[in-house]
Amino acid sequence: MNYAPKQLLPSVKPTSQPAIHYWMSRCRKRIRSFTLILLASTLVVILGDTAWSSVERPSFGEAIVQNSQTKSTSLSRKGTECVLDRPADQMHPDNAGMRKEHRALLALVPVERATYIARSDGSWSNPSTWCQGRVPGKNADVLIPMSTTVTYAAQNTEALHTLRIDGTLKFSTNQTTKLVVDTIVVSPTGTWSMGTASHPIANNVTATVIFADNGPIDSKWDPLQLSRGLLSHGIVNIYGAAKTIFLPLAIAPKKGTVTLQLRQEPMNWHVGDIVVLTGSQPGRTDEVRTIEALSGTNVTLNAPLQYDCIPPTGLSVYLANYTRNIVFKSANIQDVSRRGHIMFMHSNRVSVNYAQMYELGRTNKAQWADDPGIIRQGNNHTTQGKGLNPRGRYALHFHFTGTDKGQPPAVVRGNAVYNSPGWGFVNHESYVTMEDNAAYNVLGAAFVGEDGNEIGTMAHNIAIGSDGSGKLGYRKSQGPHNDPALLDMWHGGHGFAFRGQAIEVKYNVCSNQAASCYVWNNWDVPKIPMPRANVPLKAIVNNEPFVNSADVPITMFHHNEAFATTVGVDLDDVVVAPSSNTRHLLEDLTIWNVGPVKADGWGQFLGITLKYAGHVTIQNARISNNSNRIDPHQVYTGIAVGPGTDAQVVEANINGFNRAIDNLAGKEGGDAQLPIPTLVINSTLVNNESKYATTDPTYLKEVVSSEGKEKVK
Repeated sequence: MNYAPKQLLPSVKPTSQPAIHYWMSRCRKRIRSFTLILLASTLVVILGDTAWSSVERPSFGEAIVQNSQTKSTSLSRKGTECVLDRPADQMHPDNAGMRKEHRALLALVPVERATYIARSDGSWSNPSTWCQGRVPGKNADVLIPMSTTVTYAAQNTEALHTLRIDGTLKFSTNQTTKLVVDTIVVSPTGTWSMGTASHPIANNVTATVIFADNGPIDSKWDPLQLSRGLLSHGIVNIYGAAKTIFLPLAIAPKKGTVTLQLRQEPMNWHVGDIVVLTGSQPGRTDEVRTIEALSGTNVTLNAPLQYDCIPPTGLSVYLANYTRNIVFKSANIQDVSRRGHIMFMHSNRVSVNYAQMYELGRTNKAQWADDPGIIRQGNNHTTQGKGLNPRGRYALHFHFTGTDKGQPPAVVRGNAVYNSPGWGFVNHESYVTMEDNAAYNVLGAAFVGEDGNEIGTMAHNIAIGSDGSGKLGYRKSQGPHNDPALLDMWHGGHGFAFRGQAIEVKYNVCSNQAASCYVWNNWDVPKIPMPRANVPLKAIVNNEPFVNSADVPITMFHHNEAFATTVGVDLDDVVVAPSSNTRHLLEDLTIWNVGPVKADGWGQFLGITLKYAGHVTIQNARISNNSNRIDPHQVYTGIAVGPGTDAQVVEANINGFNRAIDNLAGKEGGDAQLPIPTLVINSTLVNNESKYATTDPTYLKEVVSSEGKEKVK
C-alpha cells in the first residue's frame, strides 16, 4: 500500500470557517509534537555522557546511528548520511595484555563520541569535507573514517580534543602547517602521512604538531594515562627534509671561539638552527648555541664558547644539529606530568625521518616510577600504584611492535630528541633500525633496549649530555643504581642502555653522561624466548627453536666512541649460557677523558667496567685520559675486570690513568676461590701510574707476540 506524504498546510486556501478551525487545530498539534521532541533532545544532551561536557557536541538535528549487526555507523544530518565502516575489534586474541592496551587506546576515541566526521576525501579546511558542514574547532573530537583521505594544509591554533584516524590524514608537503591537539590515535586501519620518501616536507616549510595542555591527565577518561600524544596502531610515515646530523670538527676550539670549522660542509643547515657542541672534559661542558652564519665548512655561533674543547691527538669533538622542519612538541614544558609523548603500539609499519621531538616525554626518571593500579615492592621503595609517574611515556617509543625478522623493521632516521625527562629513543620488544639520530639532555637514557629480546640496529647516532637522577630527591636512598624489582631502570644518565644483547650497536658517539655511555645490565631480567633466527649463530647451543634472551652474547659492538663521561662502557650481569662458551666482543672502541660529570654523581671513573660479564674480548680499543682530574684522590681506571669475568684485552692502547687495568677487582668482589686471569695480548699501556693491580700470574697472563692474536680467535 502506498501512502502519500502528509502536508502541514493545504495547497489550497480554505474558504469555510470550519475548515479554518480544523487546520488551526492541526497546526497546534504539530507545534506541541515539535516542542516535545525538542525537550526530549535537550534532556538527552544534559543527562547524557558527561565526557561530552568538555568537548563540542553535535548540533541539534544531527544523530549518530549505529547498526549493531554490521558494526557500521552512520551520522545523519538533515537527510544526508555519513556511513562509516568500523575497524574490526579482533586484535591480539592470544595476548591479554596487548588486547587490554589496544582496547584502552580505542576507548579514548569511540566513534560514537565523534563531534566531527569526514564524509569524503577532501581538504581539512573545506566545510563540505565534514558531515557537520563546518571545519573542526576548539575541543572537537574528530574522526577520519576508513577509506577516507583528508589533506591537512592548515595552521590551526585552536586545540582539538582528540583526533581518531581510521582512514588517512595527509599533510601538505609544500605549505607550512600547524596542528594543536591533545590526543591523536591512529587505528589499525589508519595512516598518518607527513611526507613520503620521494616527497618529504619541503625544506622551505615546516609541519608542527603541538600536544595541547588541557590540565592534568584525566584518569577517569583515561585510566591507563595513555593520552596526550601521538599513539598509533596503524601506518605512520614521517619524512622531513634530510640534513647532516652531526660532524667532527677539523680544529679543536678554545674558550672564546665563535666560528667553528667542520671537517666537511654540512647539508641543509640554516641560520637559526639549534646546535650542540660536545664537551671534551668531564662535566656538563657541552654547549648549546644557534647558528649565526654559515660559509662552507665554517659555522659561526651566536655566542662564544665558555670552555676549551681539546681532545687527545688524532681525535675530535662533534657539532650536532637539533633543528628539523617537522616538529612534535609539548605545549606545557614546565610541568613534566602534562607533557606529550609518542608511542607506536603493536604495529611496526612506521618510518620516522628527520623530525624533532622537542620537550616530549612524561615519564620522569628523576622520580620513582609509579604505574596506575600496580603496586611493586622494591629493594628501597614501594610504588603506590596511583599512576603518579607511569613508565612508557617517552619521547619516541616503540612498544611491542614485534620482533619478527621476516618482516621489515620500523625505521627511525635523522631525528632529534631535545630535552626529555625520561628516555629518548626506545625499542621495547620491537624490531627497529635507528640510524643518524641525535639526543640531547635526556635525563635517564638517550637510546634504550628495554626488555632484552629487542632486535635491530643502533648506528651512527649521537647522545650528548645527561644529568641523571644522581643522589638527589626521590633517588637519595638508591643513588644512581637501578632497581629491577620495580622495573625502573636507566635513570642514572646513560647514552645507550640495554637489557639484552641482540641489537647491533655501531659507529655511535656519546659524551657528557652522568653515569655511562654504553651499558648492558641483565640483573633479574626475565628470560624471554627468542627465535633462533633473531640471534647470532654462535649463541645457538642446541636444537631448541628458541634461545633465552639472557644467553645471547653482544651481537655487535663496533667502532663506538665515548668521552667526557663518568664510565665509557659498563657490562654488568651479562653472563651467557655456560655451555655456549661464546664471547662478548667489543671492537674498535674509542674512550677518552672519563671523570665526574656531576659533583653528586658516581665516584668511579672507568673506561670499561666488567662485572659478572662472562667471556669478554676487548679488541683494538683506544682508552685515553688527559683530563685535569677534578679530585686527585680518586682512582681513574682504564679497564676494571670485576668478578665472574673472563677478560681478554687484545691490541689495546691505554694511557693516562692511575691504573691501566685493574685485574684484582674480581678478587675483591669475591672471586678469590675461583680466580680467572686477565689475558692481555699485544697491548700498549703507557703513561699510567701503574699497568696492573697485580702481576700475580693467578690474575694476569700477558702475551706480547704476534702469536697471541691467533690464540684469541
